[in-house]
Amino acid sequence: MKMITKVAVCALVAALVVPPVSTAATALPAADSAVLDPSRSAVFVGSTVETDKVHEARLKAGPQGAALYNLAEQGEYVVQTTPEMLAGDEIDPVTFDQCQSHQVTPENPFWYKNKYNACSSVKLQVQYWERDAEGRPYLAGTSTFLRSAISIAQAGESKMKFGVRLIHDSDLGTVDDNTTLAIKIGCLEVDLDPNRVGYCTVSPGEVKKTLGQWKAEKGANPAWFESAMVTTKVPADKYAAEKRGYFSVDEVVTTEDSTGPRTIFHPAADVRCDEATYVAGSKCVFQKVTSSLGLYANDPEHGESARFIRDAQTNIGLTYPGLLGKKVPGTISPPEPLHRLYKDYDTENDIDGSSRKVRRACQVRWGVGYTLNAAGEILQCDEYPFKTTYENAARVDDSSPYTYAVRAINALHNETAGRIYGRWLTDDHILDGDPFFVIIY
Repeated sequence: MKMITKVAVCALVAALVVPPVSTAATALPAADSAVLDPSRSAVFVGSTVETDKVHEARLKAGPQGAALYNLAEQGEYVVQTTPEMLAGDEIDPVTFDQCQSHQVTPENPFWYKNKYNACSSVKLQVQYWERDAEGRPYLAGTSTFLRSAISIAQAGESKMKFGVRLIHDSDLGTVDDNTTLAIKIGCLEVDLDPNRVGYCTVSPGEVKKTLGQWKAEKGANPAWFESAMVTTKVPADKYAAEKRGYFSVDEVVTTEDSTGPRTIFHPAADVRCDEATYVAGSKCVFQKVTSSLGLYANDPEHGESARFIRDAQTNIGLTYPGLLGKKVPGTISPPEPLHRLYKDYDTENDIDGSSRKVRRACQVRWGVGYTLNAAGEILQCDEYPFKTTYENAARVDDSSPYTYAVRAINALHNETAGRIYGRWLTDDHILDGDPFFVIIY
C-alpha cells in the first residue's frame, strides 16, 4: 500500500531528500489545484475551517462508481499468500521497523504488507521561516525526521489502528524547537452514490507536541489512533446484506503560528469494509491490493495440481481440451485476474455446471474409468479455472476468448490444493467478485 517564534512561518514538506537551506528572501509556496489530488502529498495554507473543507473535498476527489469498487482489477499492488503462510496470523501486523525499511515514492506512496496492513515511510521536513527586516519571509532552517506511518486492520472488526513514529534525523540552519507539530488521521466514507452512507470515528482527535518533544522521544512514543468505519445504508443490489462501504483515510500534519495554520496532507489510502459472514480476517481491507495464491510445482502434497495449473497458464496445449488460440486467466503478466464466485450468488448454478462439464471432459479424454489408473492410484479430475470463479468451465464457450483445462491427477494432490485454496479465500477476505491471481513456483 506515501504519507509536515520569533514572528515566523512554519511550512511542512514530505520529501525523500533534504533540500539545502536558503537564507535569501523566498516567497511562501502557494497551494494550487494539486492540493485536491488525494494520491499526492500537498501543502495547504488557510484557516482551520478552510482546511477542513479542502480536506473533505480532497478525500472525495478519488475514483467513483465502478472505478471505486474495482480498484484491485489492474494488479497495481499484488500481495502473495503461500501455503505455509496460511498456518500463521492472517492479519500479520506491520511494524514500524518493517515500514522504515520500505521507503516509498510519490508514484507508489504505500507499501502493502498484505491486504490488512499499509505502510508509508518518507523523510518529513519541517521548514522554519523567519521574516527579514522588511517583513519578507525567508527559509531559515529545516528539521528533518524519519517518518514511519503504519495502518493495521483489526481482526474481526470494522476498525483500523494507525501509528506514526518520528525519529529526528538532522537540523539545518535555524529551527525553533518550540514550534508545535500536530498529527491527526482523516477518514471519510467516499462513495458519492446517495444510496450508500457511512461514517468514521477517529480517536484521539489529534496528537500535538513541540518539535523539541518529538526530538527528545526519539520515536519511543509514537502517535496512535483508532478508526471505526460504519456503513449505515447501501444500494439495494445483490451485495446489500454485506453492507460494503468505501472509505478514504489519510494522515494530516499541521503547525500553527502567528500567521495561521499550515497543513500537509499525506496521500490517502482506499479502504473497503463489509459485514460478509463467509470470510475471515478483518472486516476492512485495503482496496488497491490484489490477492494472489502461490503454489509449488515440486510440492510433495499438491505439486501435481500446481504443475497442471502452470501448464494451463503457460501452454494450454499440454492440457485438455487444449484449444490452441485460447487462454485461461489468473496470470499477473499480463494482469488477467480470476474473480471469486461464492455459492450464495451462483444464481445460474454455474458451480455445479462447471463440475459436470469437467467430469465429462475427463471421461472423453481418459475414459469413464479414469479415476483409477493401472498402478492402482486414485485420480480425480482437476480443473482450472476453479469452479468457484466467474471464469469457470460453465461460463465459457466457443465464442469466448478464454477456455478451461482439465487433467486427471492424484486425488490427494487435488484435495490438498483444494483445501489450501478454500482456506485462502476465507483468510484473505476475498468477497464474491473480488479479483485474484494464481502464481506457480
